[in-house]
Amino acid sequence: YYTMMMVIILGIVYLIQAVKDKTIADFSKASIALLIAAFIAVLPNITRLLVTYEYGEVTMRGKSELKAESEKSTGLEKSYAFRWSNGIAETMTILIPHYYGGASATNIGSDSELAQAFQKRGVSAAQAAQLTANAPTYWGKQPITSGPTYFGAGILFLFVLGLQLIRGPDKWWILITTILMTMLSWGNNFPALTDLFFDHYPAYNKFRAVSMMLTLPAFTVPLLAIMVLHRVFTEKLTFKDISKPLYISAGITGGLCLIFALMPSIAGDFKGASDAQLRELGWPVDALIADRKSMLSTDAFRSLFFILATAGAIWAYLNKKLKMQHALIAVGLLFLIDLWMVDKRYLNDDDFVDSQKVEVPYQPTQADQQILNDPDPHFRVFNVALDPFADASTSYFHKSLGGYHGAKLKRYQELIERHIGQNNMSVISMLNTKYFIVNAQGGGAPIAQMNRQAMGNAWFVQSHEIVEDPDAEIAALSDFDPAQTLFVDKRFESQIDPNYKYDSLATINLTEYKANHLTYQSNSRTEQLAVFSEVYYDLGWNAYIDGEQVPHFRGNYILRAMMIPAGEHKVEFKFEPSSYYTGEKIALAGSILLYLGFGGIMFLQVRSIKNDEPVEEVQEKPVKKRSKVKKKNTK
Repeated sequence: YYTMMMVIILGIVYLIQAVKDKTIADFSKASIALLIAAFIAVLPNITRLLVTYEYGEVTMRGKSELKAESEKSTGLEKSYAFRWSNGIAETMTILIPHYYGGASATNIGSDSELAQAFQKRGVSAAQAAQLTANAPTYWGKQPITSGPTYFGAGILFLFVLGLQLIRGPDKWWILITTILMTMLSWGNNFPALTDLFFDHYPAYNKFRAVSMMLTLPAFTVPLLAIMVLHRVFTEKLTFKDISKPLYISAGITGGLCLIFALMPSIAGDFKGASDAQLRELGWPVDALIADRKSMLSTDAFRSLFFILATAGAIWAYLNKKLKMQHALIAVGLLFLIDLWMVDKRYLNDDDFVDSQKVEVPYQPTQADQQILNDPDPHFRVFNVALDPFADASTSYFHKSLGGYHGAKLKRYQELIERHIGQNNMSVISMLNTKYFIVNAQGGGAPIAQMNRQAMGNAWFVQSHEIVEDPDAEIAALSDFDPAQTLFVDKRFESQIDPNYKYDSLATINLTEYKANHLTYQSNSRTEQLAVFSEVYYDLGWNAYIDGEQVPHFRGNYILRAMMIPAGEHKVEFKFEPSSYYTGEKIALAGSILLYLGFGGIMFLQVRSIKNDEPVEEVQEKPVKKRSKVKKKNTK
């Protein structure tokens, strides 16, 4: 999506250039060819795009059916989408990586001011080392970060040089993309632009963590840097030709580094969001602030070195001190060493994970083991010993009521907010939550508790109640008995036979469970209204009774329900999304078209080569001239 935004900018810049050069016809032909190529490229991947788009419309990124929520625009909440917004001044990390302290948890070592301050307060060296191993050095505006976005000091120096030496449309689309995406990465720190895009630019409100916008400048900045290197090393420029741009570029980038190296305090107050809390816990926060200043100053000197070294390599080449190959190797090594050293701060030997731990990332707890001993595996577990909606470990062993997903179904998220998160036991039980994992009283390992009100995988209800709309349906779940009553939106009223009579001896059981195929066996003396403890999703799930497809509908805001006739029946749910099968057919046609295109290009290329082969000239042998014999006139 971000790349498409960049391509649009590129296209507009080239269109303006085509108008100036009066080459609209050539621009149009090239654009049409590229659009056809893009269309053919999309076709083999259309299945994923179709099913993702279809699913996205009913997720948190889609529109709610609740009146209070539906008044809002489709997409994510602004506060959620902009939670990770890059600070305006934080953009300086692309030049000085530790400008804002690096990561939220940084090992600053035993030589740090913080470690020394701890030891002065009587903390042992070992304890001080533990406390400083994950020091909160980051003091920016993001809630938490694993590290800064750093482009490379030498690369930024060349980018500024490129703005002066590169001509034509390439410079302009690169510059516009870099500036616009950087400003958009500021998110809620620059609402004038961000709100404009969020409210009006197509699909922009479907994405979050706008700080990721810096991935595009991370591409465009090095691109222009390489373009200017190409010009310097291939056009035989002299030092006189580029001395002024070289000095300006080094002055701007190196000058900034020198200023912050000598006067780090001008960057701000270096106070982090958690400093007040740390001070209450007895931390020497002033020492931590001193470390943050030192980190900025040290990295500023470091960036200054790489800028001067890169500029020096180019100067040496232009003044015949270095051969081109040697200068290129020097610049390349400077890039590599610079980025490698910063990368090693955040991805190093400490991050190595043994393959066995990857294959078995979680070990079952005592509570997990207790639940796994249950002979019936078809139930759900609600782990409240951890944050249930940010935890993945529960899902490793059990069918979890919680878990995290950045694009949950909108209705399920609303159910979490209105009922599950409020510990509504009726709702939790209708979702077949047979076990809770809770913290033991007085500490100790978490324990498992059985919920004897769990409704099971399916059941027959005694009655139903038609509600006016989704608002009434979700509100009705506040106080009800799921075994007695099913709430149904009036849109599905026609699918319910009002004359059914509840059979207390009727049974319905899950007999086979697969992720995309559920099988039940029912037995009743009369027609029954069945409820299934599965999420209703009509964009793919089809219901069958004895092999024949039948309608089913939504009940209790989230669950599946259907009428089941009297007698013994095999009831099935199969996941058969039409978008998937349609997409696969289109993808197959696209793949065939792609291969035919490749084949045609290869055929034309081979034929062109054959036609261009030189034809050997055949030298004619000299023919001896016969002597002319005069014929006698024989009249």
